[in-house]
Amino acid sequence: MALHTKDFSESKILWLENENMILDASKTSLRKGKVRGSKTHSEAEILFYQLDTLENYESEIQASMDFVAKYPGSRVSAAVLSGYSQNVEKTKVRELFDQLSEANKESIYGQKILKYLSLNKSHSIGAKYSDFEMKNPNDKSKKLSESMGKITLLEFWASWCGPCRQENPQLLEIYNKYKESGFQIFAVSLDFSKQNWLQAIKEDNLIWEHVSDLKGRNSTAGIIYGVNKIPDNFLIDEDGTIIGRGLWGEKLIKTIDSLLMH
Repeated sequence: MALHTKDFSESKILWLENENMILDASKTSLRKGKVRGSKTHSEAEILFYQLDTLENYESEIQASMDFVAKYPGSRVSAAVLSGYSQNVEKTKVRELFDQLSEANKESIYGQKILKYLSLNKSHSIGAKYSDFEMKNPNDKSKKLSESMGKITLLEFWASWCGPCRQENPQLLEIYNKYKESGFQIFAVSLDFSKQNWLQAIKEDNLIWEHVSDLKGRNSTAGIIYGVNKIPDNFLIDEDGTIIGRGLWGEKLIKTIDSLLMH
């Protein structure tokens, strides 16, 4: 859980246990307050202090995975591995998961890791796409395979994602330019709120197929495709082969042009 001041100027994350815990911030800021009575919180602070000294995301991931390996019985390790699972090689996630305590494996974090390990597949360039089914804004189930064209862009986005919304106007231009030639877009939203999702579709005039399971970053499709940040996309040809990832603007136009010329 997180504690914060009335004006939200300071906050502190706490790992709670069914024990008497004391937070002492009488002589310092809330963030630097000392916590006693929680073994889990003490373990978390070992990691937090280390992460504060690092300068890039890659170093944070490595330090976090080292922590998981060192403290396989800590609930912090289960949470950390769950949070970073889609940013780490799947074989490494499996290796670390196997080392976790049984309690961690059975926890909500462990179940999320297991879901990732069972659903995620390799979707590198040249691999075949994976089909999935989700509901559209009208609560009708739609399969990716049923909505594919000669060229299909599998797009991952969300109403709350600023960069995604910034890309939408040009993506709409590209769609209108090539839709008659067999170009389709199948958009998966990583939203939680259906209202916000539908409002964004309306505001941005997005006229292609949309689906979502409204699970945010725990989207089943996102897990299958290993999406750890948005916007993200996969370009799929008519044979179901992935021929591009992370294509927008001119790069997407040039790739579509080259495919339609064949």
